[in-house]
Amino acid sequence: MLVPKRLYEPGTVRAFAMLLLPLIVLSTACGGTAVGAAPPAVKSSQQSFKQAVLNQDLTRVMIMIDSQPALAASSECLEQAGLLQAFYFDQREALRLLSQAQSMDRHNPHRLCSLAYGLTRNGKAPLALDLLQQAFDRNANDRRALAVKAYALAQTGEFLASDRIIEQLLTKLAKPGKSGGEESLMFLRVRVLILLDRLKESEALALIDNAIKAEPDSIALRMLRAQTLRPLGKWQQSVDDLKKILSISPVNDFAQRTLADVYRQHEMFAAGAKCYRLFLQTNPHPSKIVVGNRGLAICLEELKQFRQAAACRLAVLEANPSWLKLLAEQNSKSKTTIGRELALDIYAYASALRAAGQVKECFVPLNILLKHFPRQKAALEERALAYEALKQYN
Repeated sequence: MLVPKRLYEPGTVRAFAMLLLPLIVLSTACGGTAVGAAPPAVKSSQQSFKQAVLNQDLTRVMIMIDSQPALAASSECLEQAGLLQAFYFDQREALRLLSQAQSMDRHNPHRLCSLAYGLTRNGKAPLALDLLQQAFDRNANDRRALAVKAYALAQTGEFLASDRIIEQLLTKLAKPGKSGGEESLMFLRVRVLILLDRLKESEALALIDNAIKAEPDSIALRMLRAQTLRPLGKWQQSVDDLKKILSISPVNDFAQRTLADVYRQHEMFAAGAKCYRLFLQTNPHPSKIVVGNRGLAICLEELKQFRQAAACRLAVLEANPSWLKLLAEQNSKSKTTIGRELALDIYAYASALRAAGQVKECFVPLNILLKHFPRQKAALEERALAYEALKQYN
């Protein structure tokens, strides 16, 4: 397996990270700080942006920010994009966007809390706790800040202190009134977190099930249940929720990619390939090229469609600027640094070319790899196989 499988484990730290983020995104989109008075066209754009956030449509959000200066200049929009990036595990980009949003609106407690969340996700919980103090200086009972603080404390091993804050939130937050409201979502997520942390999965799922009965078309709640089901081994039920999400929002990147990953991990490679292709074709964006083509290549290799797999492997390499430098350096002594991820991608491309019968072509990536790692066992073995194949063709 060239691409590591995602690890999803229940428990305070990871569960709180996964359950908290959709709350922050939803509550900001539904009732966050306004971008400001604007002409009708701009207001329409803002509404489209908020709808994309509500649909958890990361690619659409990024396309709109990249193409519309008014959105790129809004700290609220950058905050929402940063939180969605964190939701999709691109933590560096998430932290960049959240830091930019906070620098544009330093006194906004929402921006402070979101940046603290991003810092915690990047393993910088002590910095997050320092930053959160600014939010508490303005409002000691800030529920958003308390929730992020509980997460940060759990990350630093302060589990008792984290539990006390969670209990404090349980007593402060009203029981759900209108489904989908901020307090309702917070109350639900905190209760689910506590139940998961105590391995009471059936009770946690019962809470989510009840919420979905009240709001069956809620993408956020469906995602919450799909995320909760996967680590419990209930992947088929998770697939049902992902399909429901796609019936509501056919261009939802998260559901497309997650569904593709689930199919691939359970060796349903034809279905996985179909989902990866949809993921790549819907709202094309550079951020999707690598993850989509890696997953698609794995499925195609398992389906013995090696030429198409090789094309996917090449697309992954061409998305990396270092690949062009490496090609230009083939006959020189210069050496562009090759990290582990790039080395794996080069090896995978060479292997796919050989499997596709493009034996002569596979020596290019293999020679590049062996130039930097002359004793790399897998690459040496692959080259030996290529030489044997070359003899057969001749």
